[in-house]
Amino acid sequence: GRNEESIAEKEAVIAEKDAIIGRNEESIAEKDAVIAEKDAIIGRNEESIAEKDATIAEKEATIAAKDADLADKDAIIARDGQTIAKMEALIAEKDASIADKAAIIASNEDSSAEKDAIIMEKEANITEK
Repeated sequence: GRNEESIAEKEAVIAEKDAIIGRNEESIAEKDAVIAEKDAIIGRNEESIAEKDATIAEKEATIAAKDADLADKDAIIARDGQTIAKMEALIAEKDASIADKAAIIASNEDSSAEKDAIIMEKEANITEK
């Protein structure tokens, strides 16, 4: 009788432990589902990060291309600046040449006026004679 009682008690304890194991397995399954959900979120986040990295790389490439274009334009501006400086030097030379020629013309006009005066003087002398 006592053995049967003891067996019944042990079976009750086993049933209780089986119920606990069942609940634990259920809890583990629920936790696995939550983990799977979080893994999916992490996967989507990593995908999004990869897309953003690609966008950043594209923008950096665009910036690099624009920097190169700016460098080209700076070089053109520098060359244009040199060309302008050479032209300004040529203009200054031509201005000096024009000033020289104007001085020569003025001198020639003075000389011509002097010669005209001499000719008039000689004509006056001839007329007198």
